[in-house]
Amino acid sequence: MKELIALEIALHKKQPHTGETPLSAMLHNDFFEIGRSGARVGYQDAAGWLDSDAPSGSEIWSQDFDCSVVAEGLVLLIYNSAELGADGSLQKHARRSSLWQKVGDQWQLRFHQATAVTGF
Repeated sequence: MKELIALEIALHKKQPHTGETPLSAMLHNDFFEIGRSGARVGYQDAAGWLDSDAPSGSEIWSQDFDCSVVAEGLVLLIYNSAELGADGSLQKHARRSSLWQKVGDQWQLRFHQATAVTGF
């Protein structure tokens, strides 16, 4: 669980988890997400953004991680997140779920969804 939380947070911050490996390597080829807005984002768009020099945007606060093994090599990570405002307040709260799949010796994010919530 600690490894998957670290990987998830690395994606939040657009910081490579290991050396020179591009962040897009953490995405499964079949990756897609449904964002907080309800928009669907596929692998190409997500990988392009992760590997770009574009700023990551607002800082993300995350907490209350829960991990469930779905099958061997397949783990569901659920947690709460919010954007950290300039004044330190938490905004745009979401409940998030990520499906991580072990491919060889590397975990890859296969699916992600954010659902807007009023707070936590």
